[in-house]
Amino acid sequence: MVEYEAAVVDLSAIKTGYAADLVMGGKVRKKVIIPKQVIKRIHEDAERGDFVGVEELKKLRKVAEQVEVKIEVAERGDTRADPDIAALEVARDYGAALATSSEIQARMADALGIGKLYGKAISRKELLLEAYFAEDIMSVHLKEGIPPRVKRG
Repeated sequence: MVEYEAAVVDLSAIKTGYAADLVMGGKVRKKVIIPKQVIKRIHEDAERGDFVGVEELKKLRKVAEQVEVKIEVAERGDTRADPDIAALEVARDYGAALATSSEIQARMADALGIGKLYGKAISRKELLLEAYFAEDIMSVHLKEGIPPRVKRG
């Protein structure tokens, strides 16, 4: 198992829960580095009603506290910069691995000679909608303002 002292996490690693899984699994032992551009994007997403990043960031912090891994926000570069590019630059500058759930980011890390941790979160939560698609369900009827109707058979 490859372990790293420090890893820079990108937006995809946070939002999928992969970053928290890496810390909990001991693959990142001392420090998780989050570029400020990633924090900014999570904040912008939350302002638009998407709180996945905020919730996963809370989960990452809680897991890191449990296993005594430090979380650091990298204050480098312009906050208007693309969070994915910023994550690659911070990983290169810190000499840390890039933790990502994005295939493109993983390929970019390879191309730039940056160590990487690439994968998806281990634990997957079932979507509420998935409960309606069991083997005995023929159809699901969705209409605004009305609870979903299910035809079994």
